[in-house]
Amino acid sequence: MIWTLLAIEGLLLIEARRRIRLLSVFDLIALYILACQLAYYLAPFMPIVDINAAGQLRSHLHFNDEGLLLYFFIFVCCHAATLGLTIAPAQDAIGLGRQAIARQERWLGPVLSTCIGLALVNMASIDAEALWYNNRYLMLSSTTGLAIDNGVTALVQALSLFIGVIAGFGLVVAMCSGRRGLALGFAIVVLWYLLMGLANAGRAAAVYCFVIAAVAGVMAQRHRAAVVVGAVGLALLALLMALSGRASGEFGIAVLPGTFTATIAAAPELLLAVFGNLTQGIFVTNDGFLLNPQHPELYKLLSFSPLPSALDGFDEIRRIQGVRLHDWVPMSAITEVIAFGPLHAAAAMLSLMLGMRLSLLAAGRGHVLVSVLAGTWIFLIFVQASAYPLRNVFRQELMILALLSVVLWFGRPARAASTAAAT
Repeated sequence: MIWTLLAIEGLLLIEARRRIRLLSVFDLIALYILACQLAYYLAPFMPIVDINAAGQLRSHLHFNDEGLLLYFFIFVCCHAATLGLTIAPAQDAIGLGRQAIARQERWLGPVLSTCIGLALVNMASIDAEALWYNNRYLMLSSTTGLAIDNGVTALVQALSLFIGVIAGFGLVVAMCSGRRGLALGFAIVVLWYLLMGLANAGRAAAVYCFVIAAVAGVMAQRHRAAVVVGAVGLALLALLMALSGRASGEFGIAVLPGTFTATIAAAPELLLAVFGNLTQGIFVTNDGFLLNPQHPELYKLLSFSPLPSALDGFDEIRRIQGVRLHDWVPMSAITEVIAFGPLHAAAAMLSLMLGMRLSLLAAGRGHVLVSVLAGTWIFLIFVQASAYPLRNVFRQELMILALLSVVLWFGRPARAASTAAAT
């Protein structure tokens, strides 16, 4: 079955590429699904060690054809989101993106001021001792890592990933427009959140580097290859350090030198682990169905809530009513929405498809900067949805939908639309 599914998906990807000549959110999600399916199929033949639903170690997680078919269905839905759209050749889109930089310059100052303000709130409220050293995984990204915990600081903490991504995006735009002072400001914000991500041994640090690589790949006029390769290399290093840090059970700035040394020493072994880590979502998703999870109605409702936990109390509800594969392995968003019921699953799938389509429409109307940011973010949301609960990702999806809606409704096309589409 695997080769039939891969062949069909390959044909759908080729068909979409004939219409959409810009590296798009569909390309990223499609390639990720292909990689996940290959990892899932080859898991019984690979020395992958992970934790199953019972908390036991074994060579591979639950394997069945239904897991492949589920991701095939998601692939087909994502392809359906592109139907009727035709985007100009990549070089034309890149040219539009570079022209768009001049139009976005007036926003760089206010965006930088906002990012710096939020970063300062985060710096002032973070627990300095926990930042220096702690032994709790992801403590620094939760409210337990705050010395000052209230509604404002908790909201800023919840927005950390979003702020870091915006700062990375602003850094590239400022550099491309020659605004070195603004670029320095954005760089300082990125470095703060990069340090937080590395100290937390999470994927956030890799996300910031990946965003910089994606935006520079479209916008940079000079040294583009060097910037992209360098950012991707840093993203890979951040992932390797995250895996090494998790294995040690020690986190914080104090352990980063030791983590870096251990990472370099074990790099060959960790590279396979990185592939397994990036594609682990398909295992987490399908293993979750073994538990036949049942969720209370309040948990389902608040999983779609855009409010921070400080306002709707979801953290406490999740602690009591949440279903996990293991203490260290949460239920994936894909498993959750299917367990919630068909209406919830349809709402989540349609929001993903709508975000993809709006991102492509933005590119077709010349808003390439926004399209690259939104498309990259939607891809990262999908990766998170395969391994983390719905609550962690749906609020981000709503932010992207709001951003794209505002741009498409109020923004002026850069030129006559290169999208021939029936929306």
